Amino acid sequence: MARFYAKVQLASSARRTDANIIAEDVLVPLFKELYGYHNLHNVNHVEKNKYAIDLADDISRVAIQITATNTAEKVTDTLEKFVKYHLYEKYDHLIIYILKNKTKSKKNYEDITENYFNFDPISNILDYKDLVQEAFKFDLEKIENVRRILDTHFGDDADSIDTLVDLVSTVTQAQIREPSIDGIDHPISREIVGVIEDKIENGNSVLITGDAGSGKTGVAYALCSPCRKSIEKVIYFDARRYSNVTDFLSLDREIGLNNSLINAIERLGRLFGCRLIIDQLDSVSADRAGGVFANLAQKCLRLHGVKVVVLSRRSEASEIKLTDILINAGIQEIICEDLPDPVIVDIFKSIGLSEWSPQILFLSKNLLNLSLVSQIKLTNPDFDFNLILDENELWDKYINAIRASETSQANQGVAFGDYVIAEAMRIAREAMKSNDRTIILTSPSTVTQRRLESWRIIIHNEGYSYRFRHDKLHDFLFAHDATKRLLTPNAVLTEIGAHRAHNILPWIEKLYHQSNKKRWISFLEHIFDV
Repeated sequence: MARFYAKVQLASSARRTDANIIAEDVLVPLFKELYGYHNLHNVNHVEKNKYAIDLADDISRVAIQITATNTAEKVTDTLEKFVKYHLYEKYDHLIIYILKNKTKSKKNYEDITENYFNFDPISNILDYKDLVQEAFKFDLEKIENVRRILDTHFGDDADSIDTLVDLVSTVTQAQIREPSIDGIDHPISREIVGVIEDKIENGNSVLITGDAGSGKTGVAYALCSPCRKSIEKVIYFDARRYSNVTDFLSLDREIGLNNSLINAIERLGRLFGCRLIIDQLDSVSADRAGGVFANLAQKCLRLHGVKVVVLSRRSEASEIKLTDILINAGIQEIICEDLPDPVIVDIFKSIGLSEWSPQILFLSKNLLNLSLVSQIKLTNPDFDFNLILDENELWDKYINAIRASETSQANQGVAFGDYVIAEAMRIAREAMKSNDRTIILTSPSTVTQRRLESWRIIIHNEGYSYRFRHDKLHDFLFAHDATKRLLTPNAVLTEIGAHRAHNILPWIEKLYHQSNKKRWISFLEHIFDV
């Protein structure tokens, strides 16, 4: 508390206008802890300099004015404004908190307040010594909570509120991307977003599960959007980008925090409300980073004003293990279901697809498959989708469509389409060996790499780092390359490990079945031997 008082005194003596702002943000959690004003918030974050008050708890009907001026004239001015704007109709109690030492005054102010509300200068005008006395009325646990709040804001390594707000915005904007499907100029409306928002509004945290390509990341983007229009802060993590972290400290350093991320989220939750979104948990579920993010989610579940949203597949053992931990901790699971038929039909019509088979309609329930249908249609308007019988054929036709388009439109020779696909498979092979599925491409990039980026097969990550638009697309291209190299199951396991191979071996089996029955039988024999 002495550090708090000293910091505010230093800022006030330097005539810094942020002295009150610092105090407002610290006093919110302090008054909540000491006086039980659990719904107290900083009204200046909603409406700057609102009349005569800075903090308010509409449930407890308490308003608080914070000022560095300790004169009777300042108290009089505050009370007159409180009456003038009829704030006594909304709040039964007004507290005036003095940042400096309060002065003793014989004035009782009844000429201003007697007809409207009770105001006792002794109990309603406070300074830091009153907070200290209030703290010592409680047990050691309450005192420790007060110390922790003050250390969070005024410890030697504490980050400022402005720094934290800027940081979470930078971290989120660097990772989140608006989903899109070629040929469709509007976002696809998902009913699940409204369901999740209702859950969050009712105080729940949510685990969103679903298969690859079900649109989980698109849902995450939609959940970030409402926060841009409110004071609530959102911090979004694509867990793949932090696959190398091994503990909270390494995560703190990775995002540039002096203090701990959990403390930062706690501060943002208390002051503004905070929405923590952890995407792609499944991608790191077999790594130590998966445990770090699952632990982060668990700890943040208990923080005031913080809502947690986690997105993950839930099929492999490592994914089930982590998501079970979250469910047992109280997070509610919502399954990201397939797109309904009417939505798919509308999209088909918007891309100019007038006829379709029941099979292509079924495949397009998956958003990633739907995006492939759209790209094939844009590349080859006359393509007959009735020829596609399963997902493997759809993806193969997608690769062939890219190859044919690059061959016909480029001035690089008749084999240019093959070169583009070959480069895609090379990048898939190299990126699969990295912890975070990224690859470093030298600058300037090659013509084939630029074409892959144009097709959005690969997307820019940061610096010279690139990743595939979707892990499932990455898996397919690696599997396609593996069949060209005639890899056995053991060879795949040796090259990329069991966790990555789990999703790729089924693709290889399907590709062998489609192209080489003899090789397919041999592959299955090896599977049973593995």
